[in-house]
Amino acid sequence: MNDLQSGAEGLKLLYEKFMTACGAFEEEKKWDRDQNGEMDAYYFHDIMCVFIHLISADGVFSPEEADFVNQIFGFGYTAEELAELYRVQGEDIENLLKYIPLDYGKLKTISGDLAELYKDLLLRACDALAVSDGSVHKNEQKYIDSLKASLV
Repeated sequence: MNDLQSGAEGLKLLYEKFMTACGAFEEEKKWDRDQNGEMDAYYFHDIMCVFIHLISADGVFSPEEADFVNQIFGFGYTAEELAELYRVQGEDIENLLKYIPLDYGKLKTISGDLAELYKDLLLRACDALAVSDGSVHKNEQKYIDSLKASLV
């Protein structure tokens, strides 16, 4: 197992821990399911928007980036399929990114620990995803820096 695969495996475990915690908080009625939908689906959507945006930042959807996403989520996307997803949904994805800090704030009202787990998951995954294709493009780094600054 190489470093990238090992990192993806660690992030997969962190993602699963976050999703399990979401389920527990939803069971405890700390999440308004009627208003927001299922908590795990809500935050999965956020995470995927961040990932797709980051992959698109350098203008190249590489097979290594697709493999990385697939390893974390158990998908089978090709780079071409991710590029098509962004081509079709890119405007919506870009519009939704402004809600990531607000969604982080929602988590903070539920549980500081859960919010920190989400933040850790997003930032670690972004750092690893950015290098998964062999180099970090300046647009990727710019997005990661702005995401870090917004999650306070």
